[in-house]
Amino acid sequence: MKNRINVIDWIQKNKKYVIVFILLFLTLIQVYYTDTRSTTRQGILFWEALFSGRFFQYYSINLQAKQNGLMLHEANYDMVLNFLMGVWQLPLYIIEKITGCGDIINFFSARVYSKIYLLLLVWISGLEMRKIGKSLGADEQDQEHIFFMFVTSAFVITSALVNSQVDIIGVFFTLKALYHALENNNKKYFFYFLCAVQCKNFAAFLFLPVIIIKERNVIRIAVIEMVPLALSALVNLPFKLADPAGTAPKTERLAFMIQEMLERKIWLFGYQVPVFFVLVIAGWLLAWFIKVPEEKKKEYMIYFGYLGTLLFFIGMSTSAYWFIYFAPYLTLLFFMRKDRRQDRLFLEVICCAAMAVGYVFCKYWQFSGVEVMLMGQLMPGRDFIHLEELWEKYGHASYYMAWTVTYAIFAVWSVGAAIYHCPYRKYGDKTETEVAKEPIGKGLWLRMAINILINCAQVLLCMIGRR
Repeated sequence: MKNRINVIDWIQKNKKYVIVFILLFLTLIQVYYTDTRSTTRQGILFWEALFSGRFFQYYSINLQAKQNGLMLHEANYDMVLNFLMGVWQLPLYIIEKITGCGDIINFFSARVYSKIYLLLLVWISGLEMRKIGKSLGADEQDQEHIFFMFVTSAFVITSALVNSQVDIIGVFFTLKALYHALENNNKKYFFYFLCAVQCKNFAAFLFLPVIIIKERNVIRIAVIEMVPLALSALVNLPFKLADPAGTAPKTERLAFMIQEMLERKIWLFGYQVPVFFVLVIAGWLLAWFIKVPEEKKKEYMIYFGYLGTLLFFIGMSTSAYWFIYFAPYLTLLFFMRKDRRQDRLFLEVICCAAMAVGYVFCKYWQFSGVEVMLMGQLMPGRDFIHLEELWEKYGHASYYMAWTVTYAIFAVWSVGAAIYHCPYRKYGDKTETEVAKEPIGKGLWLRMAINILINCAQVLLCMIGRR
């Protein structure tokens, strides 16, 4: 009886966290994007390759699984990330082997289980964000708000919970690296940065401005950048040598990403130069040459983390789920200023929601798959309305500009945020400590509701039903 009372007391004390976790969990189990089947199978096949004695043929095993209809995509990730995905999927591998069911992902419970770790990673990443907020001088209330603002971000919900992308793993390690960089714990910050790069090489580019601001030493910067990339190449080398046919799609994927970076060009001095490299290198050079006051070094690290991410994604074609890399810096920049918080929160909600609406409509297949998740269990056999039908009706050329505007709204706001939060700017006569902090608690709850509803648009259509 005493334990029961303690649990009730704990729930009462932490009811905000409990409510948010439940709502995020319900969001997680609404949609099943096709990538989820592939990443889950990749995790299962890690153990298949290991225990079958064909570890270095891992990528060929995945190709065979695709040919057999067990997954829809080739394995494109590096082996460290395949291992990390496999850790959670080990029980599914064991059950599949024991029962001989063929494809355990056909079961609703297995689909739910396969995604839960992403929510857990969102949650612990939020806790890491809270620690970063404390390192930046945020009070207890702001630390709590930083947590809630991150875990309920439209971009976090889209990437980790709806599209079920594994980028959240790399984001978690990046946040660990950022926290230890702010705390000047060089060994731990380098270790976690190394882990982040092993997950996805995005980290090597996106975190570089932070490293430049922190280190201010060319040799140290080069070593910190090159060691993780060299380790990634070294870990993957045996698989390329032992299984060239299996790793070929992975190589093709890398070539495709490079092509995306080089595709958009501008004329400079009579030559066409990739916009991506112009913007990204300009951001790195600015971080190197700008004079950083020691007392504001942490603020500059956060700011250039945001600016570097912004320039990176402006220069290349992006997917809806990659914007999760924006979420940490957007959140931290917001709370590094006390002034006009309600106005800024309103703009953040409107502009991020506009981007989310554009992606939900134009990338409808990433927000579908409700039949095999909760709605399909509650209403089996129902004739659902699909987002694809809206695209077919309103996605043609006469409506194109309307959806282009949704991206333009976010683009203008994100650039404006970079200007507004520039550490070099002066903000009138009052110092930051003299500015009164505006309350935003209720606004965060409304923001969460809007972000969840937009991402679950397909579910709302199902609830409406056909007339």
